[in-house]
Amino acid sequence: MASAQDATRLLIGESEFAVHLRSLVARVATADVNVLITGETGTGKELVARCLHQTSPRAAGPFVAINCAAIPAALLESEFFGFEKGAFSGAAAAHAGRLESASGGTLLLDEIGDMPMDLQVKLLRVLEQRSFERVGGVRALPLDCRILAATHRDLPTAIEQGSFREDLYYRLNVIPLHLAPLREHKADIAALLGHARVRAEMLHATSFELDAGAWALLEEHDWPGNVRELMNLADRLAILFAGRNVSADDLRAHLHRRRADTGPFHSGAPVTAGQQARQGESRVPPLELRAALAELERRLIDQAMLAAGGVVARAAELLQIPRTTLIQKLQKRRDAADSDNSEH
Repeated sequence: MASAQDATRLLIGESEFAVHLRSLVARVATADVNVLITGETGTGKELVARCLHQTSPRAAGPFVAINCAAIPAALLESEFFGFEKGAFSGAAAAHAGRLESASGGTLLLDEIGDMPMDLQVKLLRVLEQRSFERVGGVRALPLDCRILAATHRDLPTAIEQGSFREDLYYRLNVIPLHLAPLREHKADIAALLGHARVRAEMLHATSFELDAGAWALLEEHDWPGNVRELMNLADRLAILFAGRNVSADDLRAHLHRRRADTGPFHSGAPVTAGQQARQGESRVPPLELRAALAELERRLIDQAMLAAGGVVARAAELLQIPRTTLIQKLQKRRDAADSDNSEH
């Protein structure tokens, strides 16, 4: 089990929101109760779920996720509960479902708001009885996993509309954990982009720099895709502007617009020219960042390895880079350390 400090360091930022989130995750992780994680698409709900798992007493067990919106409704039940041989046409062998695979660990029900109503009823029964049966089976299997649920939907509204069960909502919502959209904690943009650039450099072996105008543009932007949009933008800039200085004009074409009638950078209340100037002046990081990026890469790798208990594959998942890339990075550091030792 990783310490709360090690795991929550992966929740990057120093805004009031980020500090509160790290504190809340650290407190909630050790309590073996259901947690409902809500927030817009791209706010990092699965990352928070993984941090909760890695800091929990169940950290040595598996972390299993099932996306309730990505699996066809006809297949979701068998994927969820598993099935016995002969349970239906094509079931040539027994198959363990996600509930069974998560035994001893944590199960994330991602996009729970899209779960079909009939499966919601069955899930509620599982949570009440703490047991389940495979499709076509008669033997009750114990439920031995922590349930985390995540959704971008407004579940109270879904309850009013009759598409989500109120009793299931209260079963899942023992601890509510809401992730604010990036536009509400823009103070974290610099730290998040620093992390994203290190990740992009690991993936693509290239980097980029931003001039003052580009930084100001990032702070004006509405970020409809949230942190995920920022991470994708860093990848795109690392590839398209490798080794170059990115200007505001360069960046403008790569920022996603929320709606055609809201302008290129923001929606809702307009931002005045004075506000834009103050935002642009509030934080313009140094333009020469090679040494800083190398140090940030080292610290992020160390944090991920600690959070993953030394398991390279798990650390690579946390860093969102290929396992082979992380192995190469670690080997390069070992070679450098060996070279330093030989010189002394």
